[in-house]
Amino acid sequence: MTRWARIVAGVVTLGVLSGCGGPGDDGGVSREQASQRSEEIRTEAADLFPKLATSMSAVSFTGSGTARWKICGMPPSPNGAEYVAELTVDQANTGVSERLAAVKELLDGQGWTLDEETSGTVTSSKQDTTLTARVAGGGAYLTLSSGCVDLSGDLIDELTDPGRRDDLGLTPPS
Repeated sequence: MTRWARIVAGVVTLGVLSGCGGPGDDGGVSREQASQRSEEIRTEAADLFPKLATSMSAVSFTGSGTARWKICGMPPSPNGAEYVAELTVDQANTGVSERLAAVKELLDGQGWTLDEETSGTVTSSKQDTTLTARVAGGGAYLTLSSGCVDLSGDLIDELTDPGRRDDLGLTPPS
């Protein structure tokens, strides 16, 4: 067996052992469990995003925030879907380094673990949820993700329909 074949076999084995199913599987979480997970992410985003915006001295948002299911893995055999809430702060009264420091301080104070910090980006996690803050120019792009949720193929297709988006209803700073 070639080195490449061993690598592919190892990756496939890890996928099977981790319980990620493809679209042919009837397994995965139920529609109700997926709905509950998306509600958890929306609730967390509605609480956390305004706090992060305030810590960065945000002046305005591009919108009121959105959330949607996105495919995990590579089509045509996705592993599942992840629910992602997003908000763009398009203007803040602080510099990039000050915004990054404010994000890290707030997340640390709320029990988040700093996973990675690169130039202009902070990634943190708490339980099964990941927050990424990308800071550049005068604003920031915030995402809160559920991580990949094992879903049946039919439910993946339904939930990741491009027309499905949830409005977070966040009020821009005044």
